[in-house]
Amino acid sequence: VAASLGGRIKFVLVCDRTFDAAVREFLQVTLDAPVFLGFGFPEAGGLVSIQALPTADLALVAAAAAASHEEHTPILCEMGYPLPCNELKLAPLHHRARADASDDDDEETRKASCSDDASSLDEEGCGELLLRGGSIFEGYHGKAHLTAQAFDSEGWLATGYICAWAANGQLRVHGKRNGFLRARGGKLVNAQRLEAIYAHRCPLVYQIWCYCEPATPLLAVVALDREAVLRWLQSEGLDLRRAEDMAHPHAERIKGALLAQLHDVALRCRLHPWEMVCAVHIVKALGQADDDYRQLATPTFVLRRAHLKKRYERELKQLKVSLRLS
Repeated sequence: VAASLGGRIKFVLVCDRTFDAAVREFLQVTLDAPVFLGFGFPEAGGLVSIQALPTADLALVAAAAAASHEEHTPILCEMGYPLPCNELKLAPLHHRARADASDDDDEETRKASCSDDASSLDEEGCGELLLRGGSIFEGYHGKAHLTAQAFDSEGWLATGYICAWAANGQLRVHGKRNGFLRARGGKLVNAQRLEAIYAHRCPLVYQIWCYCEPATPLLAVVALDREAVLRWLQSEGLDLRRAEDMAHPHAERIKGALLAQLHDVALRCRLHPWEMVCAVHIVKALGQADDDYRQLATPTFVLRRAHLKKRYERELKQLKVSLRLS
């Protein structure tokens, strides 16, 4: 593979907050080059931090990066060192009740949860990442009101990302502020991180959306991987016909196998008990048609949680009832 690309690859930079450690290892072997993680977004000029600069000893940095993560760590949160062209700081999360542009929850819901969530994250040394510097954009064209919301009076750009500083000085990115859920027992759950872990490591999962409330365990709406379902049916010696049919005669056995896989992934990745999926609703896809899916996800495939909650509200209620009865 490396030879087919010219054989002169020095390193690979990946900007993905949910990048799986197993995928990283695969790329390093096939491309015969170290793979570094970076963090960025368009308003910051594309890149905010990087694990190593091209002037560094790439072999030493790659070895250090590999050694810094335990084998069970599925999602690498440390996204490197800040670029020298910008200033970074972490603001206390209670400094304002700001909702990200993709958050569709109503104002009362945001105000009710903002204070508790901020206190819990502040205790963990987290804060909202603020940026200022040469690569930061000047504002949204023709949308002065959005620009005013994005910047404070001192010119700091509020990113909406919850971050912390690692002991080695790297920026640890936990996720978007509106991507956290409050789970049973008052624990905070990074939903996007969990969805990446389950989607990457559970063979039967094609798409997954996680949801929970303070009084309920973690629930999930899952779209199955068709080929994985066929392989599972074949391995069990079951009927391969109507594999995509939700009324499949072996639907309950498929659901049981899915829950078993999700539980196994949670154990292997050493997730907390409140991060384990306790019940699932299976669908063909998150959004049965293209128009429906565009309402449930952004153009960059980020799930719109408020839309999904509204779309599957009835199914979530049924899962809660079934858990109480079991």
